[in-house]
Amino acid sequence: MTILDFFEQSVGKWFSQRTSYHLAQQGQWHQSDKTDLFISAVTKSDDDLLRICRAGKLDESQLLGGLRIEWAETLQKKAGASHLVALGSSVDASEGILLRSISAPGEMPVLGRYVMNPDESVTLTSELPDLYSEERLWFAAPNLRLRTSLMRQGSTGFENSSFYSEIRMIPLPDKPEQAAA
Repeated sequence: MTILDFFEQSVGKWFSQRTSYHLAQQGQWHQSDKTDLFISAVTKSDDDLLRICRAGKLDESQLLGGLRIEWAETLQKKAGASHLVALGSSVDASEGILLRSISAPGEMPVLGRYVMNPDESVTLTSELPDLYSEERLWFAAPNLRLRTSLMRQGSTGFENSSFYSEIRMIPLPDKPEQAAA
């Protein structure tokens, strides 16, 4: 599986439920939230992806493609949107550069990496001077996607972990070659 295959498999409307654990916090150390996600694939010629690539000062010729992710407002988070932009040396690259961009004025894309794992999961990492994030995503079934997330600020160890279960609410139509089989 390539990163573009993974992106394509992620397209759709999803019901997402998140449970987060704040490991360094006393009192309310966990919380749950749910929202609807709307994920669409974006081609490498898309103006938004090109803009994000330029903002990150990266070589547009290595642009593979991306995802646009929108979410509905919840009790914990305002509605919003972001892009994941994959860059690699080849379409079948098992690892490469990943840019995350939040659709907010003045926000710069966050540079990270993606790694396609042998078990067809993908690991996304981002590192800023004071923040490290690691996320693993995989499909337990075609319409069930799972995610884990770890975040650390500073060098004190992981402070936040989250688990997401996401159920596709509108299944993807069969591809012509699947329907003929």
